[in-house]
Amino acid sequence: MLKKISSGTIAALKERAQSGEFRLGGVVSALRLRNTKKGDRYGSFNLEDKTGFIEVIVWPESYKKCADLLAPTTRFTLRARWKLAKTAFKSSPTK
Repeated sequence: MLKKISSGTIAALKERAQSGEFRLGGVVSALRLRNTKKGDRYGSFNLEDKTGFIEVIVWPESYKKCADLLAPTTRFTLRARWKLAKTAFKSSPTK
């Protein structure tokens, strides 16, 4: 089922090394919750599949919509924007 709804594996996405939107599924790990300077809550976590992991940053607007879903070992899919940074790949949910 995951193959039908995802854009590919995390490893394949990293190999492609292009910014853009994608759909991925996996398991949440290394969940970290923080507050912005304004006091708004946001989170970051690793999304893992069988091929690797990526760091996902959930900014306050998106965090409000999905806070109850974010827990270690939770499985889910996300649609996100992929940004190629100098030292790492970062993604942020779009829906």
